[in-house]
Amino acid sequence: MDGKNIRIKKRALVGFGCFLAFLAVCTLITKIIYVSGMALVTVGNPERRSITHNIVLQGRVRPVQEYGIYVRQGLRVETIYIKTGQRVEEGTPLFQVRMEDLEQLIAYTKEEIRYRQALLADESGQKKEEWQERQDRLAGLWEDYDMMVRELDIAVEKKLLAYEAARQAREQAEEDLLTVSGGDGASLERCKLAESQAALELEEILMQKEQRIREWERQYGIAQRVGYDAVAETVSLEHQLGQSRDTLEVLQELYVAEGVVCAPEEGIIVESRLRTGEYTTDTACMLFAQNEDLGSLEFVLDDVSLGCLSVGDSVDLEYRTDSGEKRLQEGTIAYIESRGGDDVARVNLAGAQWTVGQTVTLKYQYVTDTYPTVISRQALVEENNQYYVYVAEEQAGFLGTEERIRKVYVTLTDSNDSLAAVESAVLGAESKIVLQSNRDLAEGDLVRLLDGK
Repeated sequence: MDGKNIRIKKRALVGFGCFLAFLAVCTLITKIIYVSGMALVTVGNPERRSITHNIVLQGRVRPVQEYGIYVRQGLRVETIYIKTGQRVEEGTPLFQVRMEDLEQLIAYTKEEIRYRQALLADESGQKKEEWQERQDRLAGLWEDYDMMVRELDIAVEKKLLAYEAARQAREQAEEDLLTVSGGDGASLERCKLAESQAALELEEILMQKEQRIREWERQYGIAQRVGYDAVAETVSLEHQLGQSRDTLEVLQELYVAEGVVCAPEEGIIVESRLRTGEYTTDTACMLFAQNEDLGSLEFVLDDVSLGCLSVGDSVDLEYRTDSGEKRLQEGTIAYIESRGGDDVARVNLAGAQWTVGQTVTLKYQYVTDTYPTVISRQALVEENNQYYVYVAEEQAGFLGTEERIRKVYVTLTDSNDSLAAVESAVLGAESKIVLQSNRDLAEGDLVRLLDGK
């Protein structure tokens, strides 16, 4: 009987052990499933440090004075002989336009000249008559002005004499009143009244003179405008006709040269704006500089370099000589100015052997002051013009201590390709900022930290 009880107890113990083992396996499987649903993340802590900006800009030696090489617009470019930066002699072929286009443009210009000549022939007589009428009217107004001013001056002189006489009479009456023989107070009052009346009449005639002169000026202005449009139209037609004749002369010279445009003098081609097969425009086809022009080295600044470079800073300059040899030289920022919507920095050329059109690379390393909170640039997320980072924070959970994601908004103050300086009242030196994740994150997600972090 005792042996049977022992066997029963053993079976019970084995069964209970199996049950505990089953529970352990279930718990393990549950934890594995629980953990497998978490994102794997790498985190890092903010640092107190500076940020280094490596500035690299491409510039070119531009001439102090540029000259445009122009040709009539509407001509297709057949061939381009010269490249930007190439030195040329006077008469060197630069480019050639299509002769067919040139012939058509010459024919059109001739027809334009004939049309404008016909307009002037039809209208010149009428315009001259209108012009003469206008001139006669203006001359008559000047005669009226002279007569009016003479009459008004005489009237003003009379009123001025009357006022002076009244003033003297009033002064005499005041003097008589103070003498021993005495005077008449009523007579003094009459003299004062007469003086006041004379002053009013003088003021009135002066105002009348001013008003009549203004009225004459108004009428003269109207007369000046009458017929002016007609005269201006004639002058405009004559000017346009002159321009057409000048254009025809230039086109015919180009036709004789078989459409080839040549360098006006010895120098260097600063910029070519032409492409084969495209039509010329009313802007310069090429920019040209004289040989004696030493040029100036200029760089267009972006927002980052504008905040880093200052007048007087020493910069490294890298360029290649005409033979292809690489050269390094130190330069100094001479000035920074806004020009045409761009911020431009000019570098002193003292002691350098530059050539106009030469390309130069500027390199400069700028180290900022120390920022209190600097994080990895890859941790920063931008959304609707706002920046935020994900922070892993500890909390109690199913596995004990767990890491849950919190979204923290920050203000970006500075950055380069790898680092970002931010401002936040939440982030501290121990904050675990998410650098990488194997899946997209959201506020409140549970995560696992890699590398034991």
